[in-house]
Amino acid sequence: MIQTQSSNLYDHHDESNVISLSDKTFFNQIQSVNKDRLIIINYYKHWSPECQRFAILFTNFSHNIRSWQRIVKLMTVDFPIIQFIEPPGVKDIGRDAKQINHGIDTIDNLRKITIETIVSNTFLANHYSLIPLMAKNIDEICFILKQDNHDQQQLLSFKEDRELYAIIERVPETEFGAWIMIDMIDYRNFVTIKRFIGDDRLMTSLFSYPIKLPIILEISSTTCQYRIIGNVKNSRMLRNEFIQSIRDRFGPMINSDDIDDHLTTITAEQRNRSTNQFYKMKNIDENKVVHYNLSYVDLHNALRYSLVFEVVNGRRRFNGRQLQVIKRLFTTILQYFPFDNENVRRLFKRMTGWFSNKNDRLNVDKYLAAVKTADGFLKPLESWRHCNGSRPIYRGYPCGLWVLFHAMTVHEFNQTKMAMLNTNDTVRKTLPEPKVLPVMRDYIETFFTCLQCRHYFLNVSNNLLEQLPYPNSSVIWLWTIHNQMNSRLSNDDGNTFIQDPHYPKYQFPTRTMCPKCLDDRGHYNQHYVIDYLEHYYSKSTMRANSASCHHHHQVNYMTISMMMTILIINGFQN
Repeated sequence: MIQTQSSNLYDHHDESNVISLSDKTFFNQIQSVNKDRLIIINYYKHWSPECQRFAILFTNFSHNIRSWQRIVKLMTVDFPIIQFIEPPGVKDIGRDAKQINHGIDTIDNLRKITIETIVSNTFLANHYSLIPLMAKNIDEICFILKQDNHDQQQLLSFKEDRELYAIIERVPETEFGAWIMIDMIDYRNFVTIKRFIGDDRLMTSLFSYPIKLPIILEISSTTCQYRIIGNVKNSRMLRNEFIQSIRDRFGPMINSDDIDDHLTTITAEQRNRSTNQFYKMKNIDENKVVHYNLSYVDLHNALRYSLVFEVVNGRRRFNGRQLQVIKRLFTTILQYFPFDNENVRRLFKRMTGWFSNKNDRLNVDKYLAAVKTADGFLKPLESWRHCNGSRPIYRGYPCGLWVLFHAMTVHEFNQTKMAMLNTNDTVRKTLPEPKVLPVMRDYIETFFTCLQCRHYFLNVSNNLLEQLPYPNSSVIWLWTIHNQMNSRLSNDDGNTFIQDPHYPKYQFPTRTMCPKCLDDRGHYNQHYVIDYLEHYYSKSTMRANSASCHHHHQVNYMTISMMMTILIINGFQN
């Protein structure tokens, strides 16, 4: 089931050209829209900081290309990918998708990819006459422009008063001319624009002197005389001047009445205004946001979300590497999770035994069936307690995963201490190799769907075992890295919107929580920090807090997920 509406990153963008999809409306919406348009679908995970950042860019992009609605439509799904659905129809979306990593960080980059996709699609390029043409001289250019058949559904007769423009550009330059033509699609009854390749033969016939490309020629429909228009020294200014001149003469068209004349950039003021609007809190009462201490509810939520949703993540089967990581994950949880009852432990004991003869690939359906069979004792997802956010896009699963591994490193340390107390001095010299953090690293590398978070954690955990020389090193290391992450997020001035306004990032523990943990200069004393973490993440503390929690509300989570990427897919046509 798709995430509830309240977790939609695009809920507060009433003016954006973005349609929110669900599992019930997905195919019907695509089929109804994608007759002759490119559809860009941004799949996201609402809890991912990277997705939250990209949602701002995607929404600003929707404003930036509002005049493209005749050819491009934007949609979103809470479920991380972007698809570019190209006409004409394709039956197998997954097979025919072109996948692009979600490293796009500017509107210019996203626009460039969109234009390249449109131009490379045979249907769209022919339908909107976007393909660069060859011509020997001005007579051929004039003839081609007068034979315009820009609408394949309804061939329009040439109007003598229609303005004619030829964009002359070098190959393989694709963005300049195509960008102008896509922007001017709504003005096709008034102007005819085509792209021409500026080879030596054509340029020699037009000019007796060298000239820098690209250029735009205005051509008389009666005499075929021509002149260069605009600023030939700056292609960006030339584009803006030309588009604005058309809009000034013919007025705004539908879907383009509020487009800024300089579409190439968004000012800081515009970006901040969009960001503030994006995260404007609606109908949130601070008194209704309850922040519990650590709770087994959060641990169980993190377990279920990780093992049922994240590891599946739209896969049909696990390869050998993925299977080995899952097996170690179940084994490590069985050994180091601070179980509060035997029923939950029984689930992991059964699954660990089930995995014992699984060594190669494994169908996901078989894995889910086994989990379901052994699953009666792990509670369904409930509303988060300590990890509860003021909105569902905040905190939740990432917070729960931190808590889960903090609790497991503390439990592992306690087991190590007990083992050392019960052994002689000779054996005690050989410390057991830490298990929790290496498994955490493998899980994040293999399954965690927030790419930015994954890359950061893998970088800081490089040569992990060398960073864990002492029995308590895992506890201190994870606490240090978690504080470093909080510091990075809290100091990320350009992206403060990813923080829950009710629960800003801070260094943990605070002086109020643990007065002894910080000295007068604000430096942490790790001896006291270890004692505090052992108590804070102890089984007894969490059990007591879980027992005091009330008003449990069931939450719906999506059952499907994919990698954070951008896909380009062919669309549908009746």
